[in-house]
Amino acid sequence: KYKDNDYSFWVNGFLVDIDTSGGSPLGLNTFEFDDGGSGGGNFYGNTKQIQYFDTALTDTDLEELTSWTSFNEMAESQLYTII
Repeated sequence: KYKDNDYSFWVNGFLVDIDTSGGSPLGLNTFEFDDGGSGGGNFYGNTKQIQYFDTALTDTDLEELTSWTSFNEMAESQLYTII
């Protein structure tokens, strides 16, 4: 989520990073998987889904959107074997 002085990054239902300084972007027309749009620190991994919302969501909304719907789904996505 982002707004003036309140940026946070959520992955799999967990708050991963937060920044409490900086202004809101003027627009969103490019999404890049790198460090600050400079081309450095490239992302090498998998992305299942990306969503954009015109309004800020609550932390509870973000937790629900980014977490698994069941224990089995979580275990399988992490390549665990359930016995």
